[in-house]
Amino acid sequence: MNIVLIMADSLRSDALGCCGNAQVKTPNIDLLAGAGLRFDTCYSTSPLCVPARAQLLSGKHCHETGNMENPAWMAHTPHPVEVDGVYFEPEITTLPSILSMHDFYTGHLGKNHFYPRHNMMGFHHMEQCDFYGRHVYEIDDYYLHLKAGGYGHLFRDAFGRVDAPGGAAGVMREEFGLLDRLCPYISKVPAELQTTPWLGNRAAKFIRNAPKGLPFFLTVSFYAPHDPYCVSPPHDQMIDPDKISLPLLPEKLEPSTLYAGEQSLRQEVPPEIWRQNIAHYLANVSLIDAEVGRIIDTLKQQERYDDTLIIITSDHGDTLGEHHIWGKNLLYEDCARVPLIFHHGGGGIANGVTSQIATLLDLFPTFLDQVGVNSKDDRLAGKPLDLSSVHDGTDSRAIYGELSNPPSPQYFVRSQEWKLIRLEGHDAGELYNLHKDPSELNNLASELPNELAELSSMLDGWMESEKPFWKNRLSNIQVNWEQELRMSHL
Repeated sequence: MNIVLIMADSLRSDALGCCGNAQVKTPNIDLLAGAGLRFDTCYSTSPLCVPARAQLLSGKHCHETGNMENPAWMAHTPHPVEVDGVYFEPEITTLPSILSMHDFYTGHLGKNHFYPRHNMMGFHHMEQCDFYGRHVYEIDDYYLHLKAGGYGHLFRDAFGRVDAPGGAAGVMREEFGLLDRLCPYISKVPAELQTTPWLGNRAAKFIRNAPKGLPFFLTVSFYAPHDPYCVSPPHDQMIDPDKISLPLLPEKLEPSTLYAGEQSLRQEVPPEIWRQNIAHYLANVSLIDAEVGRIIDTLKQQERYDDTLIIITSDHGDTLGEHHIWGKNLLYEDCARVPLIFHHGGGGIANGVTSQIATLLDLFPTFLDQVGVNSKDDRLAGKPLDLSSVHDGTDSRAIYGELSNPPSPQYFVRSQEWKLIRLEGHDAGELYNLHKDPSELNNLASELPNELAELSSMLDGWMESEKPFWKNRLSNIQVNWEQELRMSHL
């Protein structure tokens, strides 16, 4: 069995046609979901780029590997070479390493977010597309693609990235009067040279060139629909912003929103710009869907479709203005819930929508289970998902999550209809009934002491049981932004 893992950065669980979104056009993904197994509830338990990707690669909680935030090097070395990236110490065995040892040909295409950037993480083949100015451009394959087309000077501006200490999040765009990440502008890069079609083309080439007679494991990691909310003409006209409904907002700001960090911006946006941002976000999702179609067509042309397990998911969601927040790095459903679709071309799995509760941590053991490989690691945090049947009852599984950013560490537990979010330094936390209040607008922590106590006890018990595996962090490292900016020009 071949495995093609397709990830779209910041893809929300409600941003696909098969998940009920009437504005977006995703016929290819909808086709996979209709003939495959879609998980109605899947969590990224550490909804931030590096922590989530570290979980996928290692099958372990972030506190076990030290990848608790995007600057994962802080857990490992006082001498950073770059700011962001997944880093593992030698005792961590990655998923592609295990599959490689069992005769799989492994490849990673697109956003890797690894530290250092040339770290192969056990993959045989890698082509990169990382919009980060703190590494040497000449090792980025997408940059070389733009450079060959005469657009190398727009490498960062293709997604609105500009030179500034701390990244683009603090840069005001005069034409909008807003921070860069909140602006629905039009890219200067032609549509055919954007990252999404480039990556679809590279995935098709990988499939065509994959060794015959060997199974392959391919990760296709799209940068879109990650902010800033940008598309090239004519795709800026793909979705009518006037038809976008803006989300409801809570009446008061809760602790999580008050502690928004660098990857989550608390800012009011004018309604017309708000709608345009969502329209551009959904347009990027539709463009990804077209490349999923190209991958499907290539698998069929190479007569490998019937032997391939295709997975659609994301590292985390995106708070598109909900809770007065833009971005991720929060534990609300908008950030933590992601789509999860399994499809086997030969019909080797169940067909339907399952009520099983899944997490990204489950993908590592599920992939090994599907290809008949036993992991020697008995500390895998997830469990193999059942792909053989559709579950239509209530799943009583409790889910736990964690993030060490923003300034106060935050945790959550989700048990059936209840969810508790806790920030260190805030005693009560935030308690939501997800069945009655899926948008998490009404914090019931002060009204329901019994439910609060029960979930608090569950979360305390989980944290206590995990204490022996918590990795020590170096807390005294400071980023020298002036040095990092100089390095971006090497």
